[in-house]
Amino acid sequence: MTEAEMKQEIAVLLFQKEKFTLGQASRFAGMNRVAFQHLLASRQISIHYDVEDFEQDVKNLREMGRLRSLLEKKTQVELGSGDYTQERKDVLDSGSRDDFWQDLQRIRDKKIN
Repeated sequence: MTEAEMKQEIAVLLFQKEKFTLGQASRFAGMNRVAFQHLLASRQISIHYDVEDFEQDVKNLREMGRLRSLLEKKTQVELGSGDYTQERKDVLDSGSRDDFWQDLQRIRDKKIN
């Protein structure tokens, strides 16, 4: 077993025992977060993701301008104005899915450290 493989095994074990977050485990394993998630999926290990994680992700996405609050746009919806389809396309075209996840991971990493 190589050193890299050993680090991956330790990261997976500590993640399963909830001693590491997904970000911590992926960094320890020397992998980007998406690759580490694929490793977990290949072993049929579910990602622990609770309501607090979800709420933090929503907050982070809003701060990044990648999520539009329904409350903020309530007036537009009631009046029938705005073009959500075009806005969504503009946001999605502004970067790749990997860029999006990397941005989110950077924010999470800053909050952990």
